[in-house]
Amino acid sequence: MNKPEVLWEITHKCNAKCIHCISGAGDTRNNELTTEEALYICDQLAECSKAIHLLGGEVFLRNDWKKIIERIHSHGMYYSIVTNGIALNREKIKYLKNTGLKNIGISIDAGTAEVNDYIRGVPGLYNKVFEVMDILAEEEMKFTVISTFNKLNIHQVDLMLGNMINSPAKVWQTQGAVAHGRMAKDLALNEFEFYILSLFLSVAKKKISEDILYIAAGHDQGHFSKVIPHYTVHEKWEGCYAGKATFGICSNGDIQGCLCMMSAEDFVLGNVKEKPIKEIYDVENFCSWNHRDEKYKTLKGFCKDCEHGYQCLAGCSSIATALTGTVGENPQCHHRIETEWKTKQPANEFEYLFKELTGGFVDKNGNVFLASGNMLTKSLISKLNLDAHQQKLLSYISNV
Repeated sequence: MNKPEVLWEITHKCNAKCIHCISGAGDTRNNELTTEEALYICDQLAECSKAIHLLGGEVFLRNDWKKIIERIHSHGMYYSIVTNGIALNREKIKYLKNTGLKNIGISIDAGTAEVNDYIRGVPGLYNKVFEVMDILAEEEMKFTVISTFNKLNIHQVDLMLGNMINSPAKVWQTQGAVAHGRMAKDLALNEFEFYILSLFLSVAKKKISEDILYIAAGHDQGHFSKVIPHYTVHEKWEGCYAGKATFGICSNGDIQGCLCMMSAEDFVLGNVKEKPIKEIYDVENFCSWNHRDEKYKTLKGFCKDCEHGYQCLAGCSSIATALTGTVGENPQCHHRIETEWKTKQPANEFEYLFKELTGGFVDKNGNVFLASGNMLTKSLISKLNLDAHQQKLLSYISNV
């Protein structure tokens, strides 16, 4: 058995109310794991996994979180934590450092306190997270800032980038909000916002030295573009990792290939209270829905006939399910957008320019060019009949 990385939701309880929370965290789940059960999981994972990533809910709201961490540390395992930062202070950070924590993921979801705290449902959290980042840097702890994009913060992506560059952060993980859990579908990015955000982040990655800020775009950020420079954490996309390189453990003991699909009971593969982890994971049909040949047969629509279909397998399964109700088709795809806009008829000047973008290119200096060969400039944008939203989006990727 190849040893996977495990994402473990140790509690569903949370002291934030993030608008985009994929699990709808807040209250404790019914029948969450006891301390004894959680410690037994630690012992099992020491034998069958290579890394544990602890998340919630909020990790620090579980009363026995120290016992869990100490058991993991006793096995010498790599582990990380994702937290909203509310409960973090210097004392906890020193403790985590002394118990072998390798990385902390902490969220910032806007460029201003007003928008961030509205999205995350906690007044004062934005400033608190920046204070925590200073402490983490002082204690020489590695950390990653995680930002999830939706319609509420897309207009602050430039502020967010500037804030990251001017902060102690060295790694910025970006991802799109998925319409599962508490996330409303009408807050998800549309194809224009998704594609332009990807262009912005890819150009930023091209221009900014990794010594200053490493932009780590998630696997949901699109693949196989002929226009957008490669900028995701995957050098080569080979399809959804669920059940292959990773699996997830829910706070009630359910095991799934991916915790981002926890809202769908069809994806539960067993429960650690009923059977040892190895007996659930180390079987031929584990996460069979994501086996390459089986999943390839389920591809639909554009993905079914796509030249990258067998390799890509419809991209991120969580996003595919949220957008289409199936793991076999995913409209949030750079290649699909570029291909479909070759034949689409623009309805307005913004769509005309967008079509030009999807057939353009980015030069070695990070300048964006249209299919016509013209550089996308602020002067060009100012001459078009665009609304404020469209102007703002295009300004992120335009040149002087």
